Amino acid sequence: MAAYARKDFVHGGTYAEYVSLRASDVARLPEGVEFDAAAAVPLAGLTAMRSIEALGLTDQDTLLIHAASGGVGHFAAQLAAETGATVIGTASEKNHGKLRDLGVTPVAYGEGLVDRVREAAPSGVTAVADFAGE
Repeated sequence: MAAYARKDFVHGGTYAEYVSLRASDVARLPEGVEFDAAAAVPLAGLTAMRSIEALGLTDQDTLLIHAASGGVGHFAAQLAAETGATVIGTASEKNHGKLRDLGVTPVAYGEGLVDRVREAAPSGVTAVADFAGE
């Protein structure tokens, strides 16, 4: 079993070996998924989910995601693609294949970024999610 055992306020965490939780806060760990990998999902995954939900994307939207191959960005890219939106993601060139596999149009960071985004989305973008944090 795995759980995201944080209360709805920041100071409620624990280092306990055992802790009681609501059944709705617990999920069975899929076969073949290690605990350390599963532990990374709740924070990044929920951040991405809430961000994409807040944007209210439809299949008419074009979303630009900064840091699309990062921890939150790659979750957001997949969730955004599920809405039917066109997804463009900034990433280093070494991660472009990873983004293409997710259905994202990759663009490289750096000088000329605006021109590359305009080329990828000639009609413009309707929303931007910035997970670069800079």
